[in-house]
Amino acid sequence: MAKHPVIIEVLPARARFLEYKSSIAGKGFFESATMIAGGDHITPGEVIQFLKDNFPECPAVYLSTPWGGEFSREFVLPFLEKKKIKDVIPFELEGQLPYDPAEYVYDTMQWPNIEEKQTHVVAIGALRKTIVPWLTELRDAGIVVRGVYSLLDSQMQVILACGEKDGLFLHLSRERLTLLVLSGGRPRIFRSLPFGYTELLQRLSTQWKMSKQETEALVHRLPDINEADADFLKKNFNLSKSNITILEKETEAFRKKLATELNLSLTSISLPLQDLENQFYLVQDNDSDYLRGLLNSSMPDLNAKTLVMEQTIFKGLHPGYLICAGGGLSQTSSRGIKLLQGDLKKLTAERQQRFNLTPLIIVGAAIIGFALSFFLDYKVRDHDFQVSRQMQEKVFQQFFGVKPDVNRKPAAQALEILKKEKKKTEIFRKFFNVPRLSTLLVTVNNALASETTFEMDSINWDTRVLEIQASTESFTDLSRIKDLLKNTKIFSEVISSREKAMPGSGGKNRIKFALDLKPVIEDK
Repeated sequence: MAKHPVIIEVLPARARFLEYKSSIAGKGFFESATMIAGGDHITPGEVIQFLKDNFPECPAVYLSTPWGGEFSREFVLPFLEKKKIKDVIPFELEGQLPYDPAEYVYDTMQWPNIEEKQTHVVAIGALRKTIVPWLTELRDAGIVVRGVYSLLDSQMQVILACGEKDGLFLHLSRERLTLLVLSGGRPRIFRSLPFGYTELLQRLSTQWKMSKQETEALVHRLPDINEADADFLKKNFNLSKSNITILEKETEAFRKKLATELNLSLTSISLPLQDLENQFYLVQDNDSDYLRGLLNSSMPDLNAKTLVMEQTIFKGLHPGYLICAGGGLSQTSSRGIKLLQGDLKKLTAERQQRFNLTPLIIVGAAIIGFALSFFLDYKVRDHDFQVSRQMQEKVFQQFFGVKPDVNRKPAAQALEILKKEKKKTEIFRKFFNVPRLSTLLVTVNNALASETTFEMDSINWDTRVLEIQASTESFTDLSRIKDLLKNTKIFSEVISSREKAMPGSGGKNRIKFALDLKPVIEDK
């Protein structure tokens, strides 16, 4: 019987529920439960029925963004003004997201650097179309949604709540791998990859000829695979020699894939492993020694530690509900990402429940009184009103070259015209002040003249960013290329992405990559 709000974590084929209390007296977690979807994907209807059956007195819920469509982006803006940051963020996200930024709902965390006059921004959000159906069905069922949280943000809230401010944190769940690097409590890198251990469980289930549930239960009971030999596994877990061979083979294949993903992510930010010595943490999704050993062995140069929960609010909480707990912290703290905003708030049941007839009666009486007063006074003021209106239209047309829209306030229409003219001026200013493409290409050619391993495949220029598709022999060469381009002073940003090792001529691998070069725009 839930007397407090329930946090819901929506995953592809399951959902987790955690009763949560947040008050002046403190925060706490109570009853928890997990439901399995009837099909391949969980539906709002299943969640609603589960809530009614298991948490009938639940006053409200905090909902995670449904699986799919989430994003996180990090960038540094060379100024501190909050209004300017708010205006610029949509332009920064444009081109970095698969869809138009307007199709997403997002929030940001910001860390100003007063000395360097810049702001580190982390933007986290999700597609509106993935959230709206859930809010609509929950509202129609009379269930109040107090907040929508991001699964990415909730993971970071768990880590911050444990008091850790520096280090590399890995969280491997069934559905995804999350990598977070914190420096001074600020995320230096925050990535979530659609790469979970469900893939490993499915492969083992198929080859062992066992159900998925039996396979998962067995895997979670296994010891650290790096410490257990075949005889121990055969004796204590009744595994045949062939099944042990399958386990070792699939474990090694998964470990290599996991290690590759981690190394690529760390290489992309040029983060040396020695900088993470004694600062490598595992955030457990379960109590499995086997998966803990799998994660640990993926980074053999580091000694992993499990994030300590005993002295935190999570003491006694099953690890599987940590993300739910982080969602509650996110929505009841000032630093969390709040995705229930704007037009989405209109889809909550709470707003409808607070709606009653008393305000309608008061507003209706006020409207009738105003209309009656206006009508009685209208004939007296009609002549003066018409003269004043004609004068206003004449002045408006002289200043702005168009007739005022009778359906709009002149001030609002004038402000819109001024904004459009200002936007045109800004576009022309940026167009004429940006360096020409020929200048940029000459600069790139001169800067990289000594780089014999650099091969350019293609370029793309949209007056804001020069994108170069190229290749070189190693990540060291790539780092040197980026430094050379930064030293030209003509580019404000030099960002590499999509680094991938590909076979080259002569049997040697080459590093394929994309460079985004943002030219400096001079104010003239």
